Amino acid sequence: MDYEKGIKNAKTIADIFEIVKEMVKGYLGQEQAGLMVGVSDLGSFAQGFVGAFYSLEANTIIINKKPLARILQTMFIQSALLTRRRQGSLFTR
Repeated sequence: MDYEKGIKNAKTIADIFEIVKEMVKGYLGQEQAGLMVGVSDLGSFAQGFVGAFYSLEANTIIINKKPLARILQTMFIQSALLTRRRQGSLFTR
């Protein structure tokens, strides 16, 4: 599978997670049956944040929404700036 193309075409976290599982299986030759991913608001604090955690009992990886939202926001801003720069309108309103 073309992993880069798959990531670019992914529409959800679940899509990306499936690609990552395939990559791990290809690299290690092992897989974890029934492994799932979920997204939840785990908050953030002055000292930092919990990015994700793995629950052994539930066989689930939980990803924190807060830093994920910030990453997506940063990507959107960078994309908008790049588009403006290409159009020559970075400093015009």
